[in-house]
Amino acid sequence: MKQTIILWAVLVTISVLWAAAPALPQDGDDTEVVATVYDEEITRGQLVAELLARHGYGVLQSMIEIKAIEHYAKANGFEASEADIDDLVAAARARINSQSLMTGKNFELWLAEQHLTLGAFRQQVRLQALLEQMVKDKVNVEDEEVGQFYDENQEKMAREEAMWTAHIVLATQDEAERVRARIVNGEIEWDEAARKYSIDPYGRDNAGLIGWVLRGDDPTRKAVFALENDGDISPVVHSEMGYSIFKRLSYRPGGIPTFEEVEDEIRELLLNRKLLQAMQVQRDSIVKMGDPQRLIHFGTEDTITPSAQ
Repeated sequence: MKQTIILWAVLVTISVLWAAAPALPQDGDDTEVVATVYDEEITRGQLVAELLARHGYGVLQSMIEIKAIEHYAKANGFEASEADIDDLVAAARARINSQSLMTGKNFELWLAEQHLTLGAFRQQVRLQALLEQMVKDKVNVEDEEVGQFYDENQEKMAREEAMWTAHIVLATQDEAERVRARIVNGEIEWDEAARKYSIDPYGRDNAGLIGWVLRGDDPTRKAVFALENDGDISPVVHSEMGYSIFKRLSYRPGGIPTFEEVEDEIRELLLNRKLLQAMQVQRDSIVKMGDPQRLIHFGTEDTITPSAQ
């Protein structure tokens, strides 16, 4: 499985193909009072009716799509093992957590913002993996397309200067100072120190890699851009995650990159776009073949255009 392609599709389409909606309350007495205001009661039945009115059509549409895709996959021999899903979820968690120092969002917060439980996210990952299997052999990017994209988008590809950076995060300043001293004195290699001591779970498995850090005024960015040479290590810096030590891995100047510098990125971008489009077409076709019959009406059909008809 090409994790980067599927993961890109999953993260992009979670809110596009299957928009999240609040979960309905557990079964209970419709007359149960769930809130009061000015002595006016709001019952469980009223709450459920409101949720159905606002989100019922979209949730039902998602359920139809899920069952249709699962039926088609089973009938045509497409499978996504639990091990595959574990790998993809782990990759998503690692990617989001690796950016948390800059975004302030870890994987759990990202899930909450998407109104997803981990179980629901796993289900969406599985569906995307199945769809990807169905269309992957139909998607290709020609060299001419890559060159044309570069020619037409050079100005848009201008980028800021950045540092390819790693960090090790400790809980206290004293711990961070001790670990830094051991690294600087050659008592322990950076990768080993990250694996043994960093409290950043992603960093422990990836030599502390953060990725590209842009220039900025906050202490973290200032510390990173104060490093003059590849391999330089910063003083201890108090960051959002704890007490951090940064390592400069490489420097990227600002400006328009050469074609050779971005050729692979453009190819992957175009491949991802085509893959997503093919997956959407495949999903719509599968649902249409299933001839869905909606036997409940929410009063929203005239205002919501279903994603699969």
